Amino acid sequence: MRKSQYVSMALIGAIALVAGMLSVATAAHAQDNQAGGALTQHKLPELPYAYDALEPYIDAKTMELHHSKHHAAYVSGLNKAEAELAKARAANDYALVQHWSRQAAFHGGGHYLHSMFWTIMAPPGKGGGGKPTGALAAAIAATALVAQATLPIVSGDGFDTELVTTVPGPELANDVYFSTHTYREDTRPEVLEFIEAYQAEYCRPPENAFAALGFDAVGMIVDAMERAGSAEGEALRDALAVTKGYKAVTGEITYSRPTGVPVKGVSIISVKNGQYKVEEVWMPEVE
Repeated sequence: MRKSQYVSMALIGAIALVAGMLSVATAAHAQDNQAGGALTQHKLPELPYAYDALEPYIDAKTMELHHSKHHAAYVSGLNKAEAELAKARAANDYALVQHWSRQAAFHGGGHYLHSMFWTIMAPPGKGGGGKPTGALAAAIAATALVAQATLPIVSGDGFDTELVTTVPGPELANDVYFSTHTYREDTRPEVLEFIEAYQAEYCRPPENAFAALGFDAVGMIVDAMERAGSAEGEALRDALAVTKGYKAVTGEITYSRPTGVPVKGVSIISVKNGQYKVEEVWMPEVE
């Protein structure tokens, strides 16, 4: 596969995602404003938990100020910006249209991101708590290595990031073991071509396997479309369901299980003296 195809397939996925988000947002905004051209009155969302629910990690006063003052200011600013923007448009004052458009984007972004922020936290026992995984766990492990912890560190995917070696340095990056997708330190042509194309496009190597996973997801859809001869939903679904031996960057993929979980290799990787090494590649049996 040529480099241009890698970039094009990644762009297809990105464009589709952005287009979908924009179309949903545009439709929702238009629906809110249907009644006589009335402006949407944005409201401060209620928290899904009490102000003190995240203590001792975040105290109640901090939560109250962050929500009732800081987030509320974004909501107020967004409502004002949209009202002033409507006036500027009615007056054909393009300078003010530009100004209030920027203000609406700023306050709207703050409102949206804070609304999302509250939902990614939860009290222990209600969706929160537990052991960290992925990139967060990798960063914690790297910090432990900096502190010269001597115990072996074992984890799952998400540890295939340079943070494990760059934060503590190669002298301290020892006795780390993790399982992940068959990607890092792999010399298959699919892997080498992907890394080369990624570096050419972004002037840096992929940070971890998630870049390759995103590429593989788009690649599998394109492969299914070609086999189905259609992009229609049911035909695409049926083609994906019978995928066999797809040579993805993160390993060869076959769907043969009733659960829909693909049969795919898993790499066991060690880090010693800052160097990654594939200790073993485990292949599940094809059902």
